[in-house]
Amino acid sequence: IDLGSRQYLDLDQQPVAGSLVLPPFASMILVDNGPAQLSLASIHPALMGADEAADFTLSVTGSGFTPQSAVLWDDSPRPTVFVSSGRLEAAISAADVSAVGEHLVSVWDPLPAPGGSETAALVFRVVEQVLDVYLPQVGR
Repeated sequence: IDLGSRQYLDLDQQPVAGSLVLPPFASMILVDNGPAQLSLASIHPALMGADEAADFTLSVTGSGFTPQSAVLWDDSPRPTVFVSSGRLEAAISAADVSAVGEHLVSVWDPLPAPGGSETAALVFRVVEQVLDVYLPQVGR
């Protein structure tokens, strides 16, 4: 369930934002607690080999995103597509991942004004090479 741009509190006063997955025949009581704070939970992919550098789409999940939110790559905005209040997609160029190193990914939003807000950064790693390892399946 996409909770949109709102934050809720459960009955234990724990904040719930972004999205919620309930098992079948389960329910949860939530109380509206105002707009969700901008937060960054994960990035995908989070690793790439410099030997296979290519343009790609970075998927960013979190909460409190708006159509004005922008994904920052080492503090520089990248073309960003708003998918939902919990998901953004950013265009990352091959030049961004052509050398081994670590890059900081965060999300910036112009609200609240003035100055806006920015999430804590997550690390995207570029390594020399990513090896695929295939292990045999053993069954009984």
